[in-house]
Amino acid sequence: MLTTSNPDNVHHVLSTNFSNYPKGPKFRRIFKILGNGLFNSDFDEWRKIRGLAQGFVNHKQFHRFMAKINHDFLENKLVPVLDNASQQNLVVDLQDVFQRLMLDATCITATSYNPNSLCFGFPEVPFLKALDDAGRTQIKVAVNKANKLHIFTEEELNKLVYLHGALYETLRLFPPAPLQVRTCIHPDTLPSGHKVNSKMKIVFSAYAMGRMTSVWGNDCLEFKPQRWITEKGGIKHVPSHKFLAFSACLGKESAITRIKSVAAVILHNYHVQVMEGQLVTPKASIVLHMKNGLRVRIKNTWP
Repeated sequence: MLTTSNPDNVHHVLSTNFSNYPKGPKFRRIFKILGNGLFNSDFDEWRKIRGLAQGFVNHKQFHRFMAKINHDFLENKLVPVLDNASQQNLVVDLQDVFQRLMLDATCITATSYNPNSLCFGFPEVPFLKALDDAGRTQIKVAVNKANKLHIFTEEELNKLVYLHGALYETLRLFPPAPLQVRTCIHPDTLPSGHKVNSKMKIVFSAYAMGRMTSVWGNDCLEFKPQRWITEKGGIKHVPSHKFLAFSACLGKESAITRIKSVAAVILHNYHVQVMEGQLVTPKASIVLHMKNGLRVRIKNTWP
């Protein structure tokens, strides 16, 4: 096994010599719960599925549909749950809330089925547990709105550049997929000079890469949303082989919009108090989670 955080090696494996580095059959067995879709496929099958998915996510109707889904889920699912938590003075696991929200929204988008996992009482969700079992092998925003509940439109979200920078900075330091694994088919030499063969696995550490001075500078351990903002107030482009949070993800823009919309509605409408005394530590999983969640108390900003 070769573990690397060298961006040149990542670019070589994921782009330049892509056909020599599939995910491999073991990866598919581990994540068989996700079926034979884009996440689990390789080679011609991957290209075919990606082509179909690309046409789907680039369609104007898809964007309108996603905007409606986002608004509906915020207004009819997230806000009622948070309002109830505020009224009842409950302590909730914010990580669990986000996971349930994403599960429901993703299922509706992909299958038209709503598992209704985000609701009062937070019922047990077998699918989330199955995904978790498989995985084991200062944001601030200034808004000028009336003192009332507000759900942001996509146009409004596009103006929240600092929030966008804060999102990217969070994903740089805490990538959802901290490790990515590829197998090797034919012997090869990586740009770093390391030789690999068909018996080796190549592991990319996005978590380590986000903390490398050679990639991000001497302030790489600091949380600085402004590092993503250009002098003209736009978002800086960083190649995917240096910023692996989305890699070649087709749903990147939709995901960013959804995350920003959730963050904006919480920041504008609620005070979030993180409970003292809890140990916040990573969980051993293919997806980067907090081992014990994040317990918070929610209070409405507006009476």
